[in-house]
Amino acid sequence: MTLDELLQGQIPDSIEDKTAAASQLVALSRRIVPVTSLLIASARRDNFRNDVTAWAAWCRETLAMDGSDRDHRRQIGDLLLDTRADNAVYNTLFALPFDKLLVLSRIDAGQIGAFLSHYDVKNLRRDELREAVANWLGEEPKARHETPDLPGFTLALEAINAMEPEAICTRIGDQDAAMSALRAGMGLLGGALEYHKREKKDVQMLQELKSSLLNEVKELERVIEECCIQHCEN
Repeated sequence: MTLDELLQGQIPDSIEDKTAAASQLVALSRRIVPVTSLLIASARRDNFRNDVTAWAAWCRETLAMDGSDRDHRRQIGDLLLDTRADNAVYNTLFALPFDKLLVLSRIDAGQIGAFLSHYDVKNLRRDELREAVANWLGEEPKARHETPDLPGFTLALEAINAMEPEAICTRIGDQDAAMSALRAGMGLLGGALEYHKREKKDVQMLQELKSSLLNEVKELERVIEECCIQHCEN
């Protein structure tokens, strides 16, 4: 059975064919992150250049990605684009999951080959990889700082960052879950914005964040208008 037939909902009869079909789907799912990352990064470089607003709109409309999800994919995509000339490095990175690729995207593409020769990235746990990258970059190990009123905050952030965005969207399937996620997300966003407004370190990131937020405002305005029309019709 072909992959196209599987994606149309057809199911093979024998267990052997089911096993083969499952293998195809697993292989496909593992390629989604690197492929979408390449598309996002190359579109920014080659097609939109300095037009951040248009690029953000394209990502949202074409791939249903925005905000940190889109920006993380771009970081990963930039690393993949910059290592394509080295087949060994590129193939190693291409086979890694999202959380490891995101950690590795902190390393300059010119150094990633040397890093991979020193560390067995495939078999490292995510926290071990983060420590290895920090050590490679000459950073001091980060101690876990917890405040009495926020126990487990660092671990919670790490757990959320390790989740695939698609999995989060699937999990939020009702009003209660959506409101709970919204409250948590607004609190985290507010705290992050206060930090960046205070420190003023990354102008490009702030510009891209502004563009993303404005695009979300436009989308909310559209949804509100549709809700108002439906209310009037009823």
